[in-house]
Amino acid sequence: MADSLYLKIRDDLLSKIEDGTFAPGSTIPSEIELAEFYGVSRPTVRQALQLLSDEGVVDRRRRRGTIVVDRRYEQRFVDQIEDFEGQLPLVEETAERMTNRVLTLRCEVPPAEVARDMGIGPDTEAYLLMRLRSLDGVPQVIATSYSPVDLFPDFMEHDFEHESFYRYMANAGHPIDHVERRLSVTMPELTSATLLEISLNTPCFVFDSIGRARNERVVELSHVLYRGDTNHFTMRLRTATD
Repeated sequence: MADSLYLKIRDDLLSKIEDGTFAPGSTIPSEIELAEFYGVSRPTVRQALQLLSDEGVVDRRRRRGTIVVDRRYEQRFVDQIEDFEGQLPLVEETAERMTNRVLTLRCEVPPAEVARDMGIGPDTEAYLLMRLRSLDGVPQVIATSYSPVDLFPDFMEHDFEHESFYRYMANAGHPIDHVERRLSVTMPELTSATLLEISLNTPCFVFDSIGRARNERVVELSHVLYRGDTNHFTMRLRTATD
């Protein structure tokens, strides 16, 4: 009986989402309110909500409740994230919906493996820039970047919450010409999970990239973490021709 109850609640909530009763981006009633409305226990409601979450219909967030996913902008969001990670500027029509928050901006000696991949000495300083990117107020991406100090002498003077990082590099005379990129999947650490408002059990996509100028000089080394419950990536492949 309990099994059929949570499925009926799931179906009823899905119907209300599809007919606009609960609009995309809105918060649906709490577990307590739903349990009272349907006359069932909270665990039964929780099962229904978890099923909707697993299906990508809602996003359950700590401290913010259960949010109806706006699937209409999901693909556009993927396009923008590809731009963000791919060293291209934002599309103006959606720029107001995306925000950057600078978490860290400083000059430091990077870890040994970072220095090695950047081709700098083990005691050479580099700029560290960490940003949290959100869409419509929902945290989506944590980007960590290292860049050479000698190429960007005024780096610390710029506001990368409102200024395009990659446009800045291009204007400074060191645009990224090509990128080596590795994709992996990982579980978030506590700090990352807290920033992205996800559980420690939510898989995340990771892109580790090395961006080089035309002369092969490394201008950026980045580690970018995407929450896996709200992002997907589309790859387009073309058959090679003679």
